[in-house]
Amino acid sequence: MNRTESGKSFSANPKKASSVLRLIRTILQRGLLPTVMLGLGIASLVWGVKHHILEIYEEQEIEISIAPPPGMMQPMGPPGREGMPPLMAGPPPELQTVTQLMLISKKEPESRAVFEITIGGLALLETGELQRTYSGVPPSLCPT
Repeated sequence: MNRTESGKSFSANPKKASSVLRLIRTILQRGLLPTVMLGLGIASLVWGVKHHILEIYEEQEIEISIAPPPGMMQPMGPPGREGMPPLMAGPPPELQTVTQLMLISKKEPESRAVFEITIGGLALLETGELQRTYSGVPPSLCPT
């Protein structure tokens, strides 16, 4: 028989033990399901925010430097004359810069894309892709 220091046994009050077990059982029945549902709701919200990403194309001007062909940089002279300085065809050509418009792909959350569609910042192309219609500062919500 289990006894404490005061001499009373642990099983002396079975009503108290069963009421504690009943209380734990009630808490689990009434509190576990809402807690699990809340946890699943938070997990699905986090998953949705992280995995719903759209690919948006943006036009950007890119400057490209083009070097002259390697044959233009070599001196020209009569063949077979080693002792004479070579004749130059003129000053060496300079680098040419060309600007091109290129579509650059950016990935953004779906919530941001919905906001930009609302203010007219995105357009749907014929190919089914989204393209940004502005560069720099987005358009204002109200045109006035």
